[in-house]
Amino acid sequence: MATHKQNRTRRLLSQGATAFGTAANDTHSPSFAQIVSQAGYDYLMIDREHGAWSVESLQGLVRVCRLLDLTSIVRIPDLVPHWISQTLDLGAEGIMVPRVESRAAAELAVSRMKYPPLGQRGLATGVGHSDFVSGLDAQAFVDNANANTLLVIQIESARGVQQVNDIVSVPGIDAVMIGPMDLSLSLGYVGQLEHPVVEAAMGTIIDACNRHGVAGGMHMGNADLLRKWRDRGARFITCSGDLGFLEQGARAAIATLLGDNAKR
Repeated sequence: MATHKQNRTRRLLSQGATAFGTAANDTHSPSFAQIVSQAGYDYLMIDREHGAWSVESLQGLVRVCRLLDLTSIVRIPDLVPHWISQTLDLGAEGIMVPRVESRAAAELAVSRMKYPPLGQRGLATGVGHSDFVSGLDAQAFVDNANANTLLVIQIESARGVQQVNDIVSVPGIDAVMIGPMDLSLSLGYVGQLEHPVVEAAMGTIIDACNRHGVAGGMHMGNADLLRKWRDRGARFITCSGDLGFLEQGARAAIATLLGDNAKR
């Protein structure tokens, strides 16, 4: 029943396991979700901060993710109430909030995505998040949603690193995704993800997450670097995305076709 739908990724993280995902930046087709699911990923991060997504295209991909038991986590552009409530009502199982730099912002994120008494989210039933089933036990639905909706915050600035212990100690945060590019930009070493200063900052975040029982992780296109950070304690691993995989495959194929010849 919809009232008892379990969040696959949240369950993995709560058990201390590692969850693996990728991102949809530009591909609105349900086919991408099917490919991702069949490949063995646990979640799909739908990037509404940097990608071009309408409500209708978001709804379609979220619906397919629910049917596949592929956790859909939508990165919203900012901590605005309707971006959270509407996204969850469409059926998304998780929200990712960018640029969190304070405990107050983390607490606000929890409040806006949880139903009372844990938060202030408004209730609508018979829509996407209840799989269009009406006449549900409203209290059971609310309790299950509060227990299963996944909250991911992003720490991606020098100020966020300074406040990391206060931020990740907020009850209701399930995971932290480091934004390596924005973090490197904030620290003055843009794009240098293996610079000692950038690595130290990322390590500080991962360590704080592990101390507070929150799954720490990051989004990168480099699987080897991600494995390194997994060994370092990261458990929320987002690898590349639709555009990255497309470019990687296209470049690898043409390189094979050309061989050692630069000319066609």
